[in-house]
Amino acid sequence: MQLAGHETSSRPDMVIHFTIDDHHHLLFIENKLGSQEGFLQLSRYSDHLRTYQDSGYKTHLLYITKYHDPKDSKAFIAADNNASFKQLRWYEVYNWLKLNRNAFIDKVLEYMEEIQLNETRRFVPQDIYAIQNMQRLVSMMDSCLGGAVEETLRTNFGPLERQYQRERFVQLRDNWRYMTRRYIPNESVVSIGFYITEGEYPLVSIMYEVSRKSERFDEIVGAMKVFISKHPDWTNETDSDDDPPHICYDISLLQFLLEEDHISSIQKWFLDKLIELTDIKVTNPQLGWGIN
Repeated sequence: MQLAGHETSSRPDMVIHFTIDDHHHLLFIENKLGSQEGFLQLSRYSDHLRTYQDSGYKTHLLYITKYHDPKDSKAFIAADNNASFKQLRWYEVYNWLKLNRNAFIDKVLEYMEEIQLNETRRFVPQDIYAIQNMQRLVSMMDSCLGGAVEETLRTNFGPLERQYQRERFVQLRDNWRYMTRRYIPNESVVSIGFYITEGEYPLVSIMYEVSRKSERFDEIVGAMKVFISKHPDWTNETDSDDDPPHICYDISLLQFLLEEDHISSIQKWFLDKLIELTDIKVTNPQLGWGIN
């Protein structure tokens, strides 16, 4: 359902109605496993819950995430809204369930372990090895993103972002990705780099996304769809309410491991995909790219 003043509709992952001592309660649950909050998502849920308060409901919003994504309820629950807000991490749910085990809960715990919701709180030997080799890995990823790749990005999509090294580490902390990005005046972004996944290997990735606040939003989304029709190997994510509309091309790092020079092979792949992506700029010069 979409309220007046909302740009998108809202659909929580779960809605629960229950009664305690003749008081009616309504609970919205939003679950995030590999993504973060969508565009004003919690604010939209808060507005929906506010409409039920006039009917006598006590309302609640529960936000459960796999990764660290702290929220301040004051930022999205208005002063006249009495909705309660609770945030949990999935490992906390897992640990609580372990204290209340029965045959059914054991099955739930088994499933949570399969999809890695039982976040460990202890270092294991491979963690120590990764920490000890972190600088070498960062240097290799930077080499993949430098040289001819950086020059091609600069030429076709604009200058290097400021504080690029710091931004890459912030992305790694918050979004499990290590990428270099080009911010375009029409409020779109080109990103290339590495995505950390729940699988055995990370992804080598290139992505073009547009902010929903862009004055050319509809035109850019339309250009993305035309691009996908010409390049069907790319993935199109322009209809989601949760994430910024984007097109992307991801490939497992495993695909490069048989090559003699991994860095050169990854750079060549980046360059090939950047040439493909440049088509969206060449065929849409009116979209305000800010460069010649």
